[in-house]
Formats: sequence, C-alpha cells, structure tokens
Amino acid sequence: MRPLAPLAPLLAPLLAPLLACDAPAEAPRAQVLVRADASPLAAAVTTDLGYEVRLTRAQLALRDLSFTVAGELHARGGGWGLLGAAWAHPGHYEGGEVTGALVGRILLDLPADEGRALGEATLLSGAYTAVNFIFEPLDPDAPEGAAPALLLEGAAAREGREVRFEVSVTAPAGRVLVGAPFEASVTAASARAMEARLRIELSNPLAAGCLFDGLDFFALDAAWDGAEDGAARLDASSPRALTDEPYLALRRALLSHSFYRVTWAPRAPLE
Repeated sequence: MRPLAPLAPLLAPLLAPLLACDAPAEAPRAQVLVRADASPLAAAVTTDLGYEVRLTRAQLALRDLSFTVAGELHARGGGWGLLGAAWAHPGHYEGGEVTGALVGRILLDLPADEGRALGEATLLSGAYTAVNFIFEPLDPDAPEGAAPALLLEGAAAREGREVRFEVSVTAPAGRVLVGAPFEASVTAASARAMEARLRIELSNPLAAGCLFDGLDFFALDAAWDGAEDGAARLDASSPRALTDEPYLALRRALLSHSFYRVTWAPRAPLE
C-alpha cells in the first residue's frame, strides 16, 4: 500500500487558486478536530418491511477526508483521486470546491470508537456543505478492491422473531464518495469551540428511507448462508454476493453519500 503523503504538499495545489484569485496573501485558515460519532447506532430503526434493525458493530475504512463549499450533493463513482493529479483544475471537484482536508487513512470501528479523535483537518474559512472521501480496504495489506471496506453486524426483529446478520462490502479500487452532508460555517474562532463528527447513518438524513429498506431478513436467514438458523451471513468474497439483489441493493446504499454525514457540534474536551 502506498505511503501517506505529507499534508502540506497535497494542500498546496489545492489552495493555490483560492489564494491567487483576488484573495489576501494569507487566507484565514482553521484547524478542525474530527472525531468518530457512534450515536446513530444507539437506537434501532424500522424498515419499510417492518423490521426493527439495530447495529451492534460498523467498521469502515477510508482515506483523505476532504471538505467542500458550494456544489451539488451527488455521488459519482470511478477512480478519481481527491487530492492527486486528476483534478479538472486545482481546488475544484465535481461535488464543489475543496477547501479543506484531513489527509491519511482512517479506520472507524463503531461503537467502540465513539468520541475518538481522528485527527485535525486544515480548512479555509467558509460556509461548508459536504465532505468526500475514498473507500479503503479494512485490511491495509490487502490489494485495493480485494478486501471489504465495510463490515456491518446487527440484528433484525419482527413479530417476535429475530435474525442476526453479518455482511461485508467491497469497494472498487479508488472508489470516491462525494457529497456526504456537512453544513457548517467554519472560522478559526468557531473551530476552537466546535468540532466535526464523522458518522454512519442508518436513516437517510436528506430523504425518507432506511439503510435496510427492502431487505426481508426472514428470507435472507436461509438464502445468504444456506441455513435457517436465525443468522444471516454474507461475505463480500462469496460468489452469491455477485448476484444477490438484496445484497447488491445494500452495497449500493453503503457506497453512496446517503448514509454518511459529518456534523458540526460543540467541542468536547480531549482525553
């Protein structure tokens, strides 16, 4: 796996056009603390099929969290590098203008990582609308695209019956997630009092809908692993993962911006 690049050389081309276009010689910047937020996992969600679903574990690996101002909130697949050479022009991305970044690999293991500081992002002052990131394999030594980027464990209950489930999802190498909501007015002063909290949502914060809508867990109990035993398991490496439509629908949801969010909240004391 390639070594992580230093932050300064990556931010230099990103910030250059902002400093050149009628901007002061030294644009106002803020150091924003980014934390893991497991609060959405604390409560169960009810799906369109009436299942009450609760996650007991959610793992996600990502790289290069970037912060954008303006632009539309929509996802686009492909192998674009957010902070590399594949820009339309430096500082611009289809999801908006990138004016901040936390560069490096981040591994979330929720709820165990609740409140864990993930690092400090450098942002230009401005009104932010979204964040982007690149999916990474959970196993850092695995070839890109060959190992899961996400792992979910939980239970779904309905009519007095419960099915425990485990599911892992791979992402294409270099897969970029664009446009997860992040609404904040960031300045150096506000960053001293506030922090950014990265979270996985179980319900779509922008529209009605649940991450697990359309999944009939009673049917998946036997279908995913061949045994009707109250446990549904499907690993991304299974041949069934290539054709199982419920699994593919869940995978599409997990690779879209709809179920990720960064909130702007009062800064908690560092431990």
